[in-house]
Amino acid sequence: MKVAHEKFGLGEIELLENGKATINFQNSGQKQLLLKFAKLNIVNN
Repeated sequence: MKVAHEKFGLGEIELLENGKATINFQNSGQKQLLLKFAKLNIVNN
């Protein structure tokens, strides 16, 4: 699933587990974020 984050930009979720998401961002590389704080927006494309 493709997502957008205010600080890291566009990315794609690679793994979801235990309330965490591992996301590969286009410009920032791979990040692991807590879903309850991440403020991700789903991108429809």
